[in-house]
Amino acid sequence: MKRRIEIESLTRREIQRVAEDLYIYGYPLLLMDIIKRTQTATPHPMLHRAPLNQFAHGRFLPRPHDKYIVHPNADGLCSYAWVDLRKEPVLLSIPRTDKYHILSFFSGWYEIFETSSPRNGGTQGGHVGFVAPHWCGKLPVDVKPIVAPTETVWIHGWFEVGGPEDIEIVHHLQDQFRLSPLSEWGSPRIPHGVPFRLDVDQKTTPQEQVANFDARGFYTRLSRLMQRNPAQACDAEIVSEFARLGFFPRDDFAFQTLPANAAKAMHQAVPGAQLRIANAEKSAGRGKTVNNWSLHVHPGRYEMNYLDRAVAARTGVVAGLAEDVLCFHTAVDLTGEPLKGAHRYVINLSQDSIPPVNAFWSITLYDSGQHLVSNSILRNAIGDRDRLRLNADNSLSIHIQHEWPGATRDSNWLPAPRGAFGLALRMYWPKPDAFGGSWRPPAVMRAN
Repeated sequence: MKRRIEIESLTRREIQRVAEDLYIYGYPLLLMDIIKRTQTATPHPMLHRAPLNQFAHGRFLPRPHDKYIVHPNADGLCSYAWVDLRKEPVLLSIPRTDKYHILSFFSGWYEIFETSSPRNGGTQGGHVGFVAPHWCGKLPVDVKPIVAPTETVWIHGWFEVGGPEDIEIVHHLQDQFRLSPLSEWGSPRIPHGVPFRLDVDQKTTPQEQVANFDARGFYTRLSRLMQRNPAQACDAEIVSEFARLGFFPRDDFAFQTLPANAAKAMHQAVPGAQLRIANAEKSAGRGKTVNNWSLHVHPGRYEMNYLDRAVAARTGVVAGLAEDVLCFHTAVDLTGEPLKGAHRYVINLSQDSIPPVNAFWSITLYDSGQHLVSNSILRNAIGDRDRLRLNADNSLSIHIQHEWPGATRDSNWLPAPRGAFGLALRMYWPKPDAFGGSWRPPAVMRAN
């Protein structure tokens, strides 16, 4: 029999406020758990899905007719893996390579706690071992330990593709990244199917699934997840606030034992918290805006910025650390008018305004639905890896329009649809001027 929970004397409004904060705080953990269940519900690796502790490799560059992913990255291929540390550490083998790549390691709270890329020696290869927060033991001598903040780690990998002729090279590189539970380290790799849950909803998006939880379902599941994925030290203050509601991380949390006024206030807190997240997502003030380009990067650890963390998780657009990749977005020109294929635009890059990068940069065009656009020259992105024509003064002009711009400009032409569109300027391994803020992306100008 569940004992009835006693809580401090709080007004119903106070209970609802704290419960909304609790929803926002725990939203990423719940969402990541649903995404993990969805993407690991398969006996064998396949596109976008793979069993626990195995990689799912993207094998094709995104194309205009692919609608599975919004805002796709046209510069390379992705690889994903969900790592489960509940039983034992899991070891990751990274091959030696000169190919540019980024591996971001996310905790169950949607925070990046470590990365591997050419910026920090990722080209040298080696082995790392993910261990749970309270694991005690020894890893093999040639394995670098990485203490994960949670029992689940999501690996988001990205590999540069220079063109169609480069794809097979990247496939070979992807296949050299291996995950092995500690107990299987050094044993021959034998591909086999694994058991998986059959009751996973594959039709409803994870965001919709979380939104459909009522208060009892959300807070009960959150309590169990927090029992296995501990709060950070900086969360001590807000976690003590949650305790005032009678909410504690444990496997046997029983929502029905809360006092009636508390349960009712928590039911009302769910739509209130959802509205706060949605409004924050729409807010034009989020992120930095320069020349009508907006920039929002993953800070790594959000510390106590719980609303920003919930919004970032909900959008589903994966961001990396600023030191690894910057992505500027715009759907308007310098005057604030929406970008439309009925007009002609130009981005003028003087020698001083060329994006400062150690790797490369590109500009990708998306339609109003955040998908790539079909065009006659099969070009969805343009950048410094292309054979661009310089102006007489060594500046660079990128022409963006629906109609062909003529023979002297088509090498620098990024085709646009007839309707509304948006742009993403990506900078890989940016130099300090870029992520430090002293460099400014040139404005999108409407051409006369």
